[in-house]
Amino acid sequence: METNRLYVFIIGLLFFVGCKNSQPQGTIPSVLIPENKMVEILTDIQIMESAINYKKNTNQATYDLKDKGYDTIFSHYGITDSIFFENVSFYNANTEIMYRIFDSITKRIEREQVKVLKEKELLEEKEKQEKESQEKNSDNDTE
Repeated sequence: METNRLYVFIIGLLFFVGCKNSQPQGTIPSVLIPENKMVEILTDIQIMESAINYKKNTNQATYDLKDKGYDTIFSHYGITDSIFFENVSFYNANTEIMYRIFDSITKRIEREQVKVLKEKELLEEKEKQEKESQEKNSDNDTE
């Protein structure tokens, strides 16, 4: 289900960028972001978007988070929004490359989900053991 949401987001992003950017399709951008770095950027964007959507769904304030998130991501990778949009248009015009990028993003997010779930299980197990230990100590104190 998360994978489907990822594809919807990326397709929406590409549609948005395609409509916004007037650069001719297939033109190499003035600053070409390598494919592997584009995967990292788009993965970070997906994670940021998911976090914002989570906050919205739990009625937490999200005012201006999206703009700040994009600014932070672009700053982290040393690019501007125009460089990003030019590159998305370029990669979007090259569907074979874009499919590879989608596939890489999906795999990265799936790996991160597995990692987070394992960490959560370990934390829950540790908390359970600590609780059992406290109960055992409490029982020993009452004897």
